[in-house]
Amino acid sequence: MMRANMLLIAVCMLSGCIGFLDKMTREVPTNLFLMNHEVCAVSIMKPGEKMVSAEIFSTDEGKRFELFPDKPRYIAAGDCLPMFSTAFRAGEKYAYSWNVVPVKGDAYLITAQFTLSTDSAGHLSVSDTSIR
Repeated sequence: MMRANMLLIAVCMLSGCIGFLDKMTREVPTNLFLMNHEVCAVSIMKPGEKMVSAEIFSTDEGKRFELFPDKPRYIAAGDCLPMFSTAFRAGEKYAYSWNVVPVKGDAYLITAQFTLSTDSAGHLSVSDTSIR
């Protein structure tokens, strides 16, 4: 029995199984709105925090990464987060994760998930599909 337990522990450690000491990156959803026909995800960054990367997913184009560790960005709270020239299209689903490093503590992700649609008059609207 002791040998089986030791084997199980060794397998878990070598395989990288999630354990009680593993940290999960905290995700903080942000608000969205349209401004001048452009999607705006509102920054919730605090002074001194640095954005070092972003992950962008769309049902049409798949996943892409924007990395800028040598030139981190600060986006003041209330301003729009960068969308990295994404060509948004109605009917598509989008998910953004901006990786933020605070002055103290662990890094976290600002997240936004949304779909775009148009009504019969051609007016664009954004639907926030983030899990809160």
